[in-house]
Amino acid sequence: MEVKRLDRPQRSCAGLFFITIALAWLASSSVGLAEERVDAKLFVQDVLALPGKPMQLQAFLYKEGLLGKRIGLGGENIEFFVQNRLIGQSMTGGDGKAYLEFVPRLRGNLIVKAKVKGSPRMSDQEAEGLLAAWEKRRPILLVDLMSLLPPPKSGETLQTLWQSTLGEDHFPAPERDASSELEKLGEFYYNIIYLHRTNDGTSEAVSNWLKKHQFPVGVPIVVKLGAEAFVAFLDTLKADGWENVQAGIGRTVEFAEVLVERRVETVIIQESESKETYPRRAKIVRSWNKVRRYL
Repeated sequence: MEVKRLDRPQRSCAGLFFITIALAWLASSSVGLAEERVDAKLFVQDVLALPGKPMQLQAFLYKEGLLGKRIGLGGENIEFFVQNRLIGQSMTGGDGKAYLEFVPRLRGNLIVKAKVKGSPRMSDQEAEGLLAAWEKRRPILLVDLMSLLPPPKSGETLQTLWQSTLGEDHFPAPERDASSELEKLGEFYYNIIYLHRTNDGTSEAVSNWLKKHQFPVGVPIVVKLGAEAFVAFLDTLKADGWENVQAGIGRTVEFAEVLVERRVETVIIQESESKETYPRRAKIVRSWNKVRRYL
């Protein structure tokens, strides 16, 4: 059988054709890869820790899915920094969370940073959180976040004022004078823990809201609703070495009853007369600018 050979011009045209096809395929592939880059977000958990004791730093890398659901992004390397010093790195698990054990040597409110760099899946990410390495002897002030919000209107409950699933842009503005009064209380005397009483909220939204409205540095902690959960939180706090919970500011009867029972100085924000009965030892004030006279 006679095999026909392509002459030089035909071979050149055929080669050019295949090169063109290959380049087009590569171009389409690169566009596809670019479109697959994830719109990621990074969050660093605020944490309370005793100086000189091992603790865990935590970062959460995620993307937002349908209805705002957070989907963890695993397999990404996270670098952790404390006071701008690199202390180690950890890989995110399938839930998007990365942990790193650390022993704080410094005391005070330390800045924790987490970074994702050079990932092919996403742009570089950086987030900042608080490592509260407090001295045990300094008094702790518990602030129920409900006391920072305006009083509920007719038909509303305290819980409907704070819907963590709506995003921080939907949170109400804080009560007048709340930030400035807490700043004075925390500057020289108290360490502050902000309590978010909810069954489905997150501390991330709370932390963002506190920063947005320039509240003094403190640790936001989510505690489930109900007196039993509140008592369990206080017991855990004490077991962890934090025995100097000296005062609390809130709105509800439940908050007052639990703290008064433990002989904790309690101030309740109540702008108008209420039919509810508060413990006698709880101090009732009409506005935030009256709080400091009792603490």
